Amino acid sequence: MAKKISDYRPISLITSLYKIIVKVLTGCLRGLLHETIHSTQRAFVQGRQILDAILIANEIVDEKKRSGEEGVVFKIDFEKAYDHVNWDFLDHVMEKRVLVNGNAKGWVKASRGLRQGDPLSPFLFTIVADVLSRMLLRAEERNALEGFRVGKNRTRVSHLQFANDTIFFSSTREEDLLTLKSVLLVFGHISGLKVNLDKSFWVAHTLPGPSSGWEPKSGRFWDPVIERISSRLDGWKKAYLSFGGRITLIQSCLTHMPCYFLSLFKISASVAARIKRLQRDFLWSGVGEGKRDHLVSWDVMCNPKTKGGLGLGRISLRNSALLGKWLWRYPREGSALWHQEMGKEFDSGKTCGEGINLWGSVIQDYLE
Repeated sequence: MAKKISDYRPISLITSLYKIIVKVLTGCLRGLLHETIHSTQRAFVQGRQILDAILIANEIVDEKKRSGEEGVVFKIDFEKAYDHVNWDFLDHVMEKRVLVNGNAKGWVKASRGLRQGDPLSPFLFTIVADVLSRMLLRAEERNALEGFRVGKNRTRVSHLQFANDTIFFSSTREEDLLTLKSVLLVFGHISGLKVNLDKSFWVAHTLPGPSSGWEPKSGRFWDPVIERISSRLDGWKKAYLSFGGRITLIQSCLTHMPCYFLSLFKISASVAARIKRLQRDFLWSGVGEGKRDHLVSWDVMCNPKTKGGLGLGRISLRNSALLGKWLWRYPREGSALWHQEMGKEFDSGKTCGEGINLWGSVIQDYLE
């Protein structure tokens, strides 16, 4: 077995050496991004989670609805983001961020695009996307962009980012909308990125409320989760799986599919029963094999293996644990953006407001 670089033939190092160098650079860059990338970016930065952006966005919209103020929300996606990044632009940005032996420029001759699957590419793209964030913040400082003011400190939030997806919060003033348009045009010109209109949309502040089926307690609210699980089961119809194989799929796939929803909303008993029924029927009958007797109680199957179960877990307990994680994080992340927004409701002891109040779900579960 080769233990030294000298043990390898040069041709065998063509791909391996590249991966080693990229891994080292990735490790170095990962430890610096949290100090450089603005808190509105939730992707590829240590200590930040996509759930934070979802929580913040929903609470911002919920507060806007309660106040009765007008507003517009834009969601944009950049077309083939990694492929269109301009290397000259990235070089220019990196000059002020990373120095290698005192020199910010290297020998890379590529002019456009980041290699897909490269562990370094997500961090480089995050640096590129941060330029858009800084441009928007500069517009805020010049009062050319208002955004939404939220929280007890009236924190101004004009945008949230997750990789190449960006959500903008704007007033209905023509000046603000023109500023957003100008920023996007300039950023697209200098970075090489282009907005994908097919995956972008805007929504007025009058979002669907409980009457439209968007209340988490409503069964319709959870229909996308149920449909996703059902469609995944449909894909396994022709697979002749053993009993052990079905157990593995439930543990590794079906159990985790609703985790995003469970991390943000309190699931009702009726919806939990629907999901449990899908899992139970699949375990004992497979899919398309007809109904069979359930030889063991589902509650027993959900017990830990040390207590005679299969460790499948109960969805209601998982829901409470995931919601409770927010309360565990609250005193530990005092400087986080989501903490600044949620503090007003936690300190005031609010439960649920109008519409989809995610933090209300957390508090309600805690009080119960």
